Amino acid sequence: VFDGSNVALADVRLNTTEGDFVTKGDIDRALDRPTLNLYFEGTTDIAIASRWTTPPVHVAGLASIVATMTGAPSQFVLDSHVVARNAEVGNERRVGLDAQSRLTPNGIAVSRSTITPATGGAIHATVDVPFGANTRWWIEADYRDIDAATAFRLAEVRPLPFGASLRGKARIDRAPGEPFRLEVHNVSTPRTFRGTAPLAGEVDFFIEGNRWRANQRHRVGSTLAEGKIGGVWNRQAPSRSTFDGNLAVRTGDVSEAARYAALFGLDTPEIVRNSRGSMEASVRLGGIFTEPRFVGSARSTGVEIPSVGMTA
Repeated sequence: VFDGSNVALADVRLNTTEGDFVTKGDIDRALDRPTLNLYFEGTTDIAIASRWTTPPVHVAGLASIVATMTGAPSQFVLDSHVVARNAEVGNERRVGLDAQSRLTPNGIAVSRSTITPATGGAIHATVDVPFGANTRWWIEADYRDIDAATAFRLAEVRPLPFGASLRGKARIDRAPGEPFRLEVHNVSTPRTFRGTAPLAGEVDFFIEGNRWRANQRHRVGSTLAEGKIGGVWNRQAPSRSTFDGNLAVRTGDVSEAARYAALFGLDTPEIVRNSRGSMEASVRLGGIFTEPRFVGSARSTGVEIPSVGMTA
């Protein structure tokens, strides 16, 4: 309805590139100084709706949206609530998403979002992304009870065979003219799944510029590994990033350690896999993520070797 100055809308259907919506509300002084007071409800494809910014991983899927748009068209404020029950995030499918955001001509901010993978747990994140090449943006998240394999898939990384539940905090930010920076503090609680190594421990992980580093202390079964590692971070192909650093390794069961190592493609002689006893080693890391190299020296107070007996 148009009264010569103002427009009143009632259940108007819109088919746009952002999605299909029904809108109602008012546009005051539509001809000379329009002011919006509109309500939208409908569905959208997350991949299309997120084109206002560049998500760090693939996101897609059908979502319901309820939104309001207020203010002058040149200074609009779009507040929205998005809910998706079967979204795609990274390489993970059947992901739940519930988020509240504000879009303006100056940027997009997510004040609250919850990501719930089908495998359990939840990730809570906030986002602030101003528009413009010379602006700083950031994403902060905390997570709990996330399956380790799920975490790899969410990050679009091939899962490593760790059995663990993850909790921690993460931050991604980028300064003008710089690549993004990542900081993660993670705590792993072991889970027992067939074909995985139960992982317990903590790590502080950083990506800055073209380098990554981690200070970690982890236990897999009776084997403890700790130390500072790092390398060159390949931003075009993260799986090709390099390893550098030293680990101190102590195991109470050589045979168990060899079995878990085999899950990661590290083959050991059969005589080692059937041995019993404790051992300590200093290990130098090299190679790349998909083809790691381990060189070191080991010592033991005594290992029982089949057909040989106890040796030191």
